[in-house]
Amino acid sequence: MSGAARDAYVLGLDGGGSTFRLNVATVGGDDRVASVEVAGGDIGSLGAAGMASHLDGAVAAVCAAATIDRSEIATAAVGIPAYGTSAAWDRAIEEATRAALPATDVRIVNDVRLAREAAFASGPGVLALAGTGAMAWGRSEDGRQARVGGWGFAFGDEGGGYDLGRRGLAAASRAADGRGPDTVLLPAALGHFGVDAVGEIVRELLGDLSRLRRTTAAFAAEVLDAARADAVASDLVDAAAMELARQVATARERLAEALPVSVAGGLFDHETYASAFDRACRVLDLPAPIDPLETPVRAAVRTARQRYRGQDPT
Repeated sequence: MSGAARDAYVLGLDGGGSTFRLNVATVGGDDRVASVEVAGGDIGSLGAAGMASHLDGAVAAVCAAATIDRSEIATAAVGIPAYGTSAAWDRAIEEATRAALPATDVRIVNDVRLAREAAFASGPGVLALAGTGAMAWGRSEDGRQARVGGWGFAFGDEGGGYDLGRRGLAAASRAADGRGPDTVLLPAALGHFGVDAVGEIVRELLGDLSRLRRTTAAFAAEVLDAARADAVASDLVDAAAMELARQVATARERLAEALPVSVAGGLFDHETYASAFDRACRVLDLPAPIDPLETPVRAAVRTARQRYRGQDPT
């Protein structure tokens, strides 16, 4: 689309497992006509119908805040969890997005790829993301992409919140059995779930797989707090951070460039995890991480504007 008018609307959406952030902006004027945050989710836990309903509600919320109809949004750029993982999931995500924005020209990318674009303002570099899940995403100087990790909580996402929470619960269960060292993670786990035995935690979690992922990831905060004074917890944090650092190293090796590194995700809000990741980077001879240059939702708005103007997105 060309001949951009200042009153044309674009949408940026940064979708994540815990939070969806949406901005409506004008093409040439206000960066934020309206901004909302709603609960996050992914197609693995929501299902195709649930994802469609969730996206529809999120778009309705930001349009209401902007006092516009969704048909007035000319272009959009959205980052969605798990996009690019499975062809069947991709089709479902694309159908859900078209249903939520039927009159809009939309570009869909994986939410971690969007965060990487934000971290380096679409320049080269590798992003390490550690939220509920974890993965590394790199882009070379000539535009080649490398995704490493992020294969879900069933057998991947090493270094993320679910992985760290699961490690913490495993250490608590070993302490309860007497086959592992004493650790404050055992009373922390019982208190976190409001139960008096490890078996009750099993009952709490296995009744709902979506709750299993979310609640186990929430226990990562307890592990990080315990790591300040508990050797078992400290070792778990170091191991999780090293898993993520290895993913970054692999992305750089695959792209065969000495790329800069940045970080994103809720685990990095904890100094304990950030420090452990810094140490892991030094061990693997990776560069010290730099701060992201912009937020993912702002990068999405920038991409939507480029799309409106007929410029190929990065």
